[in-house]
Order: sequence, then C-alpha cells, then structure tokens
Amino acid sequence: MHGGGEGDGSERVDEGDSHPAAEAILTPRQVAVTLAAREMVTANADLESLTVAASVLEVWARGCVRVGEDVGFLLAQVGVTPSECADPDARVSLMTAHRLWGVLAKHTGEECVGLRCASRFDIEVWGGYGLAVRASSTVRETVENANRHLRLLHDAAQFRLVEEAPRSRIVYEYVGTELRPGLQGAALMLVGTVELYRRLIVSRWSPICATFEARAPADRAPYDEVFGVPVHFGQEENAIVLDSAVLDEALLSGDPGLSALYRAQAEEELARRRDRVDDDGGRALLERLRAALRASLGEGDVSIDVVAKRLAMSARTLQRRLRAADTTYQLVLDQMRHEMTLALLKAGTRIDDAPPLLGYSDMTAFRRAFKRWTNKTPHELQREQRSD
Repeated sequence: MHGGGEGDGSERVDEGDSHPAAEAILTPRQVAVTLAAREMVTANADLESLTVAASVLEVWARGCVRVGEDVGFLLAQVGVTPSECADPDARVSLMTAHRLWGVLAKHTGEECVGLRCASRFDIEVWGGYGLAVRASSTVRETVENANRHLRLLHDAAQFRLVEEAPRSRIVYEYVGTELRPGLQGAALMLVGTVELYRRLIVSRWSPICATFEARAPADRAPYDEVFGVPVHFGQEENAIVLDSAVLDEALLSGDPGLSALYRAQAEEELARRRDRVDDDGGRALLERLRAALRASLGEGDVSIDVVAKRLAMSARTLQRRLRAADTTYQLVLDQMRHEMTLALLKAGTRIDDAPPLLGYSDMTAFRRAFKRWTNKTPHELQREQRSD
C-alpha cells in the first residue's frame, strides 16, 4: 500500500472486460443516482479545497525518473517548490497532484509511470504510513492502519474493504470529490499493496485479479506482468480481488506494540489537523459527507455507520464534527434526498422508482418527506414540470 496515489485524468471506458467480482455495466440504481448526482457536481471546488501532502509529490517524481536525476524542474511545472516538499505540514491542492502525473508521463515517455513508481520504493519511504502498515498483524489490519495514516497524506484517498464470501475486495477510491483516481495513481496504490502482501503474508499468496476504472492502456503487458493475474480495465472499481480467508493471515513483519504506537501517533496528528481544517466552519467536511452520501445512496445503504466508515471515522466522531458545524447527519441527508429527488423527477424517473434510489424503504415515507419539502405530492410536481 503505497501512500497517497492520485488521479491522472484517465477516462473510465467499458472495454467489455468482465469477471465475477466487478461488473462493467452500471445497475439501474447506480445509473439513476449518478444522473441525479451529476446535477450537483462541485468537483472544481473540491479539487481546490482537498489537499495532498507536498512531500508525497516529491516521492512520486523520484520514483519515476532516473536515480540521481533532479526532480525540482518537474515539480516546478505544477508550482511546487523544494521548500514545500521539505515541510511536513505543507499541502498542495488535489488539482496540483492530479496534474503531476501528466508531467511525469510526458517527461519519461512512459504510459505506466504509476507502475514504475510503485516498483522503485519500499513502503517505508512513506514514513509513518509505511511503518504502520508493516507493523500490522493481519491483512485486515493493514487496511485499517493504511487509512488512518493515509488521511495525513491525502484528503480524498482511502482503501475500502468489501468482505464477501468466498472473495473479498480491497478498493482504492476517493471520497469528498467527484474526481476518480486515474490509472497511474490507482496502479501505484494497488501494485504497492500486492507487492507488500507478496512479501509479508506468511503463506504463498497472489491476488485473484485486479480491476481498474480507467480504459485499457495501449500497452497492457506491463500490468499483466506486474500483477501476474488477470487485469480488467473499464470496471466500476480500482481494486484487488482476493480470497476472503486471506484477510486474517498473519504478516511476517507484524508487531502489535509498534502498531499501537503508530496508531496513537496518527490519531494525535489527525486531531491536530482537524482542529485546523474545521476552522472553515465545517465546509470541507460537509462536501466530503455529501460525496460519501451520493456513493452510499448508489449502494442502497445510508446508515450513519456505513457513511462514517467511508469518511474513515467513527459515527460518533462524524456526529460531533457536524454539531460543531451547526448541523446534523439527518439534516444533511434530508437535504441531499430533496435535491436528488428533484433531479430524478426532472430526468424523467418514474415516481415509483424513486424511493429505493433515495434510501426510503416504502412509498409512504417518501411521500411524507416530499410533501414536507415542496408542499406538493410527487405527482403534482411532475405534472407541473411536464406542463412547463
């Protein structure tokens, strides 16, 4: 798990690749919710408000160039200075990090700079992040420790463990922005994760397959070679698929004492960062929450526990931070449902199809909420829209 991967602007295109763990075709629920969500996109604002540690960009650059080659001129092309990279508290916008992958690809003439970067460094190069992941006792714990420290490096990136039998997935994704990880950033993170497990899992291990949202590159041979298993492009997730039994496998480098120490250090630093970030009145948190809610609505579960997990925090912490921003989880969810309902109806969605797309268990609850929002029934509003 290499720290802080970033998007490179690759489009997600269905190449017709399919496998049991990741379907390339969106479900009707996901299509409808995506259409509604696109009417509320705030991606440009997110790209500027969400940040990445400046030091991470220097690591990416050094991982892509020849040993000993100066990376200062590459970083300068995206407006990052050596002093910023040396400052552990310096942050750059997600857009800046996004642009760097393009600069690195152009400089090296390689389409797979993310793979190159992942192969050049051991995980310890990421400081506390790498040390905490290596000290984890099991594969499951690596995901928890990775996310805790990843938040210190990258505001949007996280790993999500999807447990199913007999196969599970470790998904690399963004929260709090409409931007999706591009191929280079996703390759960096997933290859780093696979190589880590290959070295540290006690039993001989290899993933079942890997999936990427981006379209297949012109030369996919490097991906097939690095992963050594089927690699599928144009999918819904950036993920590695693995046998569920592996999640509780012991790691050779596991050290419970060190893991607890690194976890405490990360929580202390996160609390310090939250105190600074929350000075904006909670705006950044609300943007991230809305993005997480859109994703959860697409999957049909908007319980606070599920959504808080997407934001890499506990439900109690989310509630406390929302109170500090003078709002509540239910108020934000209600506003989201109101906006998405109007967008769905405007897009021509049948009224009977709307409640489950918005997380309502029955039509009665949906109608009651709709009446409260608009002082009209759903049918009355849709008739008005048609007459206009």
